[in-house]
Amino acid sequence: MTFCIGAVSSVYAATVKPADAEESECSGELLLTVSINGLYSPHCEHIALLKEGGLAAQSETFQRWRIPVPNMEPIHHEGRDYFPLTAVPGLSFYIDHEKQQLILEAPPKIFFATKLTEQRGYIASTPPPDPGAFFNYDFSAEHAEGNRTNHSGLLELGAFNRFGVGTATMLWRDTEEVNNLVRLDTTWTRDNPEDMTRLRLGDTIGRAGSWGRAVRFGGIQWGSSFDTQPGFITIPLPSASGEAALPSTVDVLVNNARRLSRDIPAGPFEIENVPVVTGQGDVQLVVTDLLGRQQIITQPYYASSNLLRAGLSDYSYEADFIRNNYGIDSDDYGRLITSATHRYGITDYFTRELRAELLSDQQTAGVSTVYLWPTLGTANASLAFSHGPEGDGELFSLGFQRIAQRMSFTAQSRYNSRDFAQIGLTPGASNPKLTHSASIGYSRPGYGAISLSYLNQSYWGQHDNEIFSANYSINLGSDYFFTIQALESRSENTNRSLGLSITRAFGSNTSGSLRHSHQTAGDSTALQIQRNLPVGPGFGYNLLSEEGINRRHEARGYWQTDIGTYSAEASK
Repeated sequence: MTFCIGAVSSVYAATVKPADAEESECSGELLLTVSINGLYSPHCEHIALLKEGGLAAQSETFQRWRIPVPNMEPIHHEGRDYFPLTAVPGLSFYIDHEKQQLILEAPPKIFFATKLTEQRGYIASTPPPDPGAFFNYDFSAEHAEGNRTNHSGLLELGAFNRFGVGTATMLWRDTEEVNNLVRLDTTWTRDNPEDMTRLRLGDTIGRAGSWGRAVRFGGIQWGSSFDTQPGFITIPLPSASGEAALPSTVDVLVNNARRLSRDIPAGPFEIENVPVVTGQGDVQLVVTDLLGRQQIITQPYYASSNLLRAGLSDYSYEADFIRNNYGIDSDDYGRLITSATHRYGITDYFTRELRAELLSDQQTAGVSTVYLWPTLGTANASLAFSHGPEGDGELFSLGFQRIAQRMSFTAQSRYNSRDFAQIGLTPGASNPKLTHSASIGYSRPGYGAISLSYLNQSYWGQHDNEIFSANYSINLGSDYFFTIQALESRSENTNRSLGLSITRAFGSNTSGSLRHSHQTAGDSTALQIQRNLPVGPGFGYNLLSEEGINRRHEARGYWQTDIGTYSAEASK
């Protein structure tokens, strides 16, 4: 217990003032300890007694209590400025004269708010590497009875220094039809982790964006690369808020999994950038005060990897020649193209994307958007126009996606006009006229998961395609997993299939499965046993025996060492 001892003006003391002195609204002062919401404070505070019966405190005292100073003119008394406690809405008080203590009862909302920001990823500096080189290879030999042995190999040669990494990959084939060495990719890559950007010179794959097509090319590419900072988070993360009457500990749970714990003072609080998983879920705040009392606050959220957080850009700019006959010819480059894709998070709920493709005789440009409906899902839309040798064309798409723990749903529709042109499309060919797709999935612990999907594609002057599929799976105990699948495809002909499988785990690396399928062409049954390779040195295998329309017998063995991985296969 703290006892406050000091000289204070008495409530009853008579004072003599000059005739022109300003009359004070205070009748005296007390030096008191303070209890706020039952929590004892060790500080002794000067508390003024107002003539009308109220109490007043100094601004420094309000700051120590973490209560905002009333927005009003102060009361002057003996060289100090005081503010009445009655000016704070919701604050109740009285003096315990026996203990010389001021008792305050304050609702959490009147305290200063506390804002805690969880790190959304940091920018780490990376020291330049020492120069070096590496060589990777993967060779195989295949022999069929009555035929010659075929050989093939995939080779990669690389070198690195403070200016970047250079790689060259090649494919070697020695068969009855061909014996050659084909260059695949030759690329120099320079990463800048501080700016999270990447420059590529040589062969690579262009960024497609929301409605484009990814193509191989040779040239220059520069753009953002968030993977140079693995801890950096690009998606908007939710915030969670609540109130605490006393200093407390807050445990944050996401879908009942504990994510973090923080100590907070009394008052309103907000935790920004709560680390969550994508999709719909719940954030629970378990607030435990100093007296052990708990309150639980539950707030729903929805997070999507299709969104960028506000103010963040994701982009790629490319000038290059389209790669033709990849894997067949070493240096077959086609038309010069220039393309740009730029995504930007306008708000945490809205992301827009701009894309343009330029060729000498073809130009295409469009805009895409993603919008978050809080706790529901994301809606997306794209609109693009093209001009080419065949005329003008347009593209339009609209979709919605909801991912949740129990039920998920997606739907997407896209329209392409006959003359819509874009890179990656074979000259003379056209995109499907209309594409509609939808899927729905539901899961419940102990009852399994079921999913249904539908795809419809209609073409200009060709037969439409339709695909229906259904899948159900369930864990049977701790070792067994059962799946049933049904599929129907419609085009010029209708094909149906039904498949059943049951899998059992034998430890952490080994499993066995029995599968049976019924198709329009006939039935087949397969038994498979496999052992996966361990993380370090060890061995694995895959044994398969299938009877029916797909009769085959296969055996594969794998041996992994610190130097390489070796495999052998026999099939009949």
